[in-house]
Amino acid sequence: MAGESLLLLRLSKAVAHVRTIEQEKEELLARLRTVGETADDPTWEVDEKWIYTSVSCSASAILGRKPDDLIGKPFCDFMPLKETNRMSRMLASFATAGKSFSLIQSNHLHRDGHSVSLETSGIPFFDEEGNLRGYRGVHRDVTQSREARAEEERVLKKLEGTADGTIRAMTLMAEVKDPTIAGHQQRVADLSCAMATLLSLPYERREMLRVAACLHDLGKTFIPAEILNKPDRLTQEELAIVRTHPRAGYDVLTKAEFPWAVADAVLQHHERMNGSGYPAGLKGEEIMLEARIMAVADVVEAMCSKRSYRPAQQLDSALRELARDKGQLYDIDAAEACLTAFLDKGFKFA
Repeated sequence: MAGESLLLLRLSKAVAHVRTIEQEKEELLARLRTVGETADDPTWEVDEKWIYTSVSCSASAILGRKPDDLIGKPFCDFMPLKETNRMSRMLASFATAGKSFSLIQSNHLHRDGHSVSLETSGIPFFDEEGNLRGYRGVHRDVTQSREARAEEERVLKKLEGTADGTIRAMTLMAEVKDPTIAGHQQRVADLSCAMATLLSLPYERREMLRVAACLHDLGKTFIPAEILNKPDRLTQEELAIVRTHPRAGYDVLTKAEFPWAVADAVLQHHERMNGSGYPAGLKGEEIMLEARIMAVADVVEAMCSKRSYRPAQQLDSALRELARDKGQLYDIDAAEACLTAFLDKGFKFA
């Protein structure tokens, strides 16, 4: 009897302990619900099928829907169809893995029809056997911040358009002075960018190269037209004047405070790997990579174009000359990228 009494006493204490745990759990859930009811960001709970089982009252302010409008409805029912498909797949993958998720952005529909951008986080909960019972989480309204980012992107795009217009205007300045190079700078830019892509240059460096190539002959606006358009070969004195154009372009672009190293690339585009170029006689890696790429594109385009003092060469002849002089006059990697662009990738001058 004493043993049975002792066993009953222990069972009674164990039951009381379990009841205490359950009470504490219910009290904790009640406190969480209270926090959810008063928080600005809606808290929610769904079952394992992603059906709302609980939603805080703050959903009304963000979605224009009372909790009763949401409870019993699928999580993705209040999204545009395309968003519903995307989010359904994503949430199913989270549930299959039993993983939490955070800061997932999606578009929801307000009761009046306008779009609301929500940032959603959730954590799974399980039964005693480890089976998924559902998720609990929170929605955060990020509509205004997303709209602000969209406005910033619109302004940036407009500024980029203005910058491109300025670059085109400056490009035309050189071409008006020397009509024989009409389109030359843009074609050099096109080829330079194709080469840069093959060389895996990051976006910012490709963009800098594009701008520099579009402006590389800007300094020719300061050279007398009779020299630029002379039908005969230039004298040494005239050639010396022509060779001032990289420095003249550099001076203009430096004062214009162009971003990146555009001015430096323009200054160096006539330098050569063996030091035979100008204006500074730089060698090898003393020449910035963008200028080495532009030098190859510039010479190939120039050889393929008619000039006042000579006819255009065939592309095949220009590429053969490039292949012969790579490593001496031209950067090997840049020359190989140029050959690949034409021979393997089908690049053509516009």
